[in-house]
Amino acid sequence: MIDIDSVETLVRSAREGDRKAFKTLYNQYKQSVYRTAYRLLGDRMRAEDITQEVFVNIHHKLNTFEFESTFSTWCYRITVNACYDVMRKHKRRAKYNDGLIEPGTYEAQIKSPRHTQPEEILNRKELHGLINEKLQSIHEDLKTTFVLREFEKLSYREIADVMSCSEGTVASRLARARDHLADYLSKFGIDGSYLN
Repeated sequence: MIDIDSVETLVRSAREGDRKAFKTLYNQYKQSVYRTAYRLLGDRMRAEDITQEVFVNIHHKLNTFEFESTFSTWCYRITVNACYDVMRKHKRRAKYNDGLIEPGTYEAQIKSPRHTQPEEILNRKELHGLINEKLQSIHEDLKTTFVLREFEKLSYREIADVMSCSEGTVASRLARARDHLADYLSKFGIDGSYLN
């Protein structure tokens, strides 16, 4: 990870047309942008498209970045807004449609009579599959808050900056998202209290 002063130097250089500086910023942040877009949209191809779109927007808007927040916060804000645009444009909840995780898959597998203990069949990947499945059905503000906190490890302050809300709102949304997920996991006999 590049330190904040180095990022600021790279941003200033990229503003002046230094392609190598911009490429370094791209390489540093592309995975975070992609992961966030994938978690919010649930579609690998859309996440790849959003990642490219975000960096085109960053390149065009770099001169408007005023260093009032961190560059990473600015990247997350652009990413979240781009994802919200896609969600609004399609007016439907995103589904995991790349063949890896499909809604209902885990519920059918878990209820199969050959499995007697949830602990026997739910490895870490399957648990993440259940969480990802539920994330696609909760309100976008709750989902975004959960993704930024639990997967991207942003602080409450950073999430508040990204989402233009207070830290109290972040805490409330995170609690509600965790409650939704815990309730959902309980259907499968999984204690979701660790989410809280």
